[in-house]
Amino acid sequence: MRLKYKLYTTLFVGITLLILPLYLGIHSLNATSKIIEFIQNEQLVLSKLSTHLNSDLKQNQSDVLRAIILNDSSNINLAMTSFSNIATDMQKLNKFIKDSNIKEENLTEILSIINRRIVGYKAVNITIKEALENNNQEDIEDSLIGYNSIIKKFNENTNALMESISYELKNNIEEVKEVNDKTKFWIFISFISSFI
Repeated sequence: MRLKYKLYTTLFVGITLLILPLYLGIHSLNATSKIIEFIQNEQLVLSKLSTHLNSDLKQNQSDVLRAIILNDSSNINLAMTSFSNIATDMQKLNKFIKDSNIKEENLTEILSIINRRIVGYKAVNITIKEALENNNQEDIEDSLIGYNSIIKKFNENTNALMESISYELKNNIEEVKEVNDKTKFWIFISFISSFI
C-alpha cells in the first residue's frame, strides 16, 4: 500500500512539474503577445506620426528658407500651406495620445511644449510672409532672428519626442526579454526538478 501511495505521489509530482513549464510557457507567450501588440498598435503608430511631423517640419523649413532666399512672397504661400500639414500632424498626434493606452508623462509634456511652439512658429511664419510681401529688408532680417530661434527649439522638441518614443520602445522590448528570461529559467528549473 505504501509503495502504491509513493508511486502515485511521485507520478503526481512528476506530472505537475511537467505541466508547470507548459503553464509558464503559455503565461509568457500571453505576456509577450500583449507587449508586442502594444508595440505594434501603439508605439509604431506613434513613431510613424512623430516621424511624419518631423518630415513636414523640415519641408516647411525648406519652403520658408526658399521664399526668403528668393525674396518671393508667392513661395511663402507654399510655406503657409505646408505649415497646415504640421498643424494636421499635431492634431493627429494629440488625438492618438488621447485615445491610446500610452500614458507616458514625459511624452505628454513634450507634446504640450510642441503645441505651444507651433503657435509661435506660425506667428513667425506670418511675420516673414508680411515682410516678404512688403519687401521690407529690415523686417525680413528681424523675422529671421525669431525664425532661427524658434526653429532651433522646435527641432529640439521634435527630437526629444522621437527620443522619448524610442526610449519607451526600448523599455518594452527589454520587458519582453525579461519575461522570456524568467520563463526560460523557471522552465529549466521545472524540467530539472521533474527528473530528480
